[in-house]
Amino acid sequence: MSVVADSRPRPLVLLPTYNERDNVEPITAAILAALPDARVLIIDDGSPDGTGELADGIAAADARVHVLHRAAKEGLGRAYLAGIDWALKHPHDFTHIITMDADFSHDPAYLRVCSPPSARAAPTLRSARAT
Repeated sequence: MSVVADSRPRPLVLLPTYNERDNVEPITAAILAALPDARVLIIDDGSPDGTGELADGIAAADARVHVLHRAAKEGLGRAYLAGIDWALKHPHDFTHIITMDADFSHDPAYLRVCSPPSARAAPTLRSARAT
């Protein structure tokens, strides 16, 4: 991870999907509306409903969106681990990682709470899950 020169936070939102064709486009749009400087990594576990292909189209239309295709459903935890591994291997300009579900069980409107006020804060992993 590289910290950008200015002080704006630039999160990477990890968004695991499996059969989320109906949700992936609106949740991605809602994430980017809430955090315009964010990057979104859609992690698709070989969804048979075409979620992965739809995600590819979203990524082709918006450079802030990336897609990680996995061959089979391996569970939410392994999807997050794959996303973190991807993040560590790609030198994108994000300052921290946020995890979310693609089914709107996490309201993207609260994402700003998960973002530090400054990119100069130490890189962290944050979850959008309310406790």
